[in-house]
Amino acid sequence: MSKIKERNFLILLLIWSVMQGCLLYGYGININSEAETIIYNAGNFVHSGHFASSRNYLYFTETFLVISKIKLGLGYGFVVAVHLVLNLIALWCWYNFLVKFYASEKLAFIAGVLIICCYPYQLHNNYLATESVYFSISSVYSCVLLQTKKFTFNKIGLLVLLLVLLCITRPSGFFFFAATVLYLLVKFTRQLKPILSAFIFFMCTMLGLLGIYYVTKSGNGYDFIIPFKEEHVICGISNLQGVKEGKMSDNNSIVMLAIYLSQHTGQFFRLAILKSEAFWGLKRAYYSNMHNLFLMAFFYPVYLLCIATIIKFRKKLSPVAIYCMSVILIYWLSVVFTCDDWSNRFFLTLTPYLVILALVFFKRTPLLKENNIPSQDKKSF
Repeated sequence: MSKIKERNFLILLLIWSVMQGCLLYGYGININSEAETIIYNAGNFVHSGHFASSRNYLYFTETFLVISKIKLGLGYGFVVAVHLVLNLIALWCWYNFLVKFYASEKLAFIAGVLIICCYPYQLHNNYLATESVYFSISSVYSCVLLQTKKFTFNKIGLLVLLLVLLCITRPSGFFFFAATVLYLLVKFTRQLKPILSAFIFFMCTMLGLLGIYYVTKSGNGYDFIIPFKEEHVICGISNLQGVKEGKMSDNNSIVMLAIYLSQHTGQFFRLAILKSEAFWGLKRAYYSNMHNLFLMAFFYPVYLLCIATIIKFRKKLSPVAIYCMSVILIYWLSVVFTCDDWSNRFFLTLTPYLVILALVFFKRTPLLKENNIPSQDKKSF
């Protein structure tokens, strides 16, 4: 490690320590909302040896931490400590990757500072919910994937392990599988004929849809039609008067959703606009003015830089850029086809990927060979 790189990370570590200390002092450990479900399921597992529903296995990682806390007779601080360690590992992975990706310690350092200073993103470390672990594992997974030049048996095993951990931390871990497929297609099929590339993409899409069909039809506690029937922009809150969230339909499946949307196209596009406004706008009427102001001041300039970056390098998008954009697009579409979260949790997953794209705008040197970008593409990213 170069002296500059080592010094920069020590400064990042100091800023990170101050941020985490302030958040813990100001907000404490949050065991409300989703944390209550996690704690209940963990306690039930300790006493009965199994979960009440198979759906709980899709949130197993965080539940396992609480189970460990109960078995070891420790306090909730143990879980938060694990969150913080994983968060710091993720920061380390991002910084090391970005030094190579940007070929600049300065831009990598700025990216690290921005990620640390996004306090809504960091605040989830204090929650006994799934987000903190999910943010960290997804970051580590992305950094390992994007730095892999040769997919050896050990490397594939590590990636599969991280992806499985993601999928049993939150069901949305499957989104990273989809983004990975797109990334690998772009990375390894550019030399193939367009027809063959399109066929491979089509087959992967069909496999993904079959997986979604199986999950929805098996009745794992999700109903994708309810947000449309009851017009949920924010999950669990109907835009219709006097409507409470209904129970899951016996005919829940992606096929039934497709049929419903074909019959209510106007409603779908109207709700899609409202959900997109909530997703990208970030503001909530129940947030304080200062919190809304921070969200706008932090993310809106990042949006503009992302758009400027895409315009600037529109003809030479690298696989890394495709991966980041895929993660962002998939999360956006997931909200369009379901609903947005009360506290922006879905959106906050995208924080590192938005920051990465935004800062590419200031990158002047070509990428290193680690990213498999041809040396003649001087302006690619």
